[in-house]
Amino acid sequence: MTFWKIVLKKKGPIVRKREEDIPDLYLDTVYFSEDKPLSLLLLKAKNKPGIMHRITEVITGKGKNIIKLNVTNIAYGDYGFILILVDDCDKSCGEELKNGILNKLGNDIVKIDVITSTNSYVFLKYNRLLLLDDESVIITKRMIERAIYYVYKKGMLNAAAFLTDFGRGIGESIYDIFISGLMKDVERNYEERLRDSLKMFIYVCKALGLGDMEIEGLEELGNSYRIIIRNNYECTALAKYGSEHGFVGKAGNMTKGIIEGFFKKLFNREVGVKEIECVLEGKQADVFTVDLREYASEL
Repeated sequence: MTFWKIVLKKKGPIVRKREEDIPDLYLDTVYFSEDKPLSLLLLKAKNKPGIMHRITEVITGKGKNIIKLNVTNIAYGDYGFILILVDDCDKSCGEELKNGILNKLGNDIVKIDVITSTNSYVFLKYNRLLLLDDESVIITKRMIERAIYYVYKKGMLNAAAFLTDFGRGIGESIYDIFISGLMKDVERNYEERLRDSLKMFIYVCKALGLGDMEIEGLEELGNSYRIIIRNNYECTALAKYGSEHGFVGKAGNMTKGIIEGFFKKLFNREVGVKEIECVLEGKQADVFTVDLREYASEL
């Protein structure tokens, strides 16, 4: 079996959808069903044109609603894995869908695992969790807020230094993983590469869930920049503890480190980063300034 299942005696978390023009992204390592049965199908299928359409035709042809469909890996080879979540579908429904798919596409399907759940967590077994080709972990905002809270309990000065250093490592890694190849493209002029690298930093931070970033000074490429971050993972996580545990003022130390580590690697310059506004002060966004200084002696 490709799943683990834990049944709860009471309701679990309710997912509240936001009405936006852009989607939320749900990660496929765990699902929760509430009140009505959901069936999760994991298929190993031949990688050939039209295969997903033919599979979904079988399911919709039986009057069932697919509420999530995902190819779990990038199917470069002969086979790929398809994950399908079917709404209001109990155990007999799940087995009926499985048999219907096998009857119609048996030669193209290697295996199908089906699990049905109500008021349950369903965990998907998998080999590696990847962001592009980099092995990854998932840490939610609620986990971050508790972890940072315990770090700060050890003392504000030590906590700030630790979190800033932690962030520097992340910022440098963002450069090494995503940006370094772009900067080596010597056929393009240096200023163009710098601008695209700063834009890439914005996109990567969003892809990692770190916040919605805007960089003022990106076009000018001077020695000073102003970075505005909305929905910053660190400060929004800590905002819950503002009144309860005395977190007030500026607390974006890990974010400060990420910016510092990235900018130092990108420009090969010493960098001064200062947080000037924080949501913990009642502001709408977190704002940092970046000043480039002398050239770094080593990276």
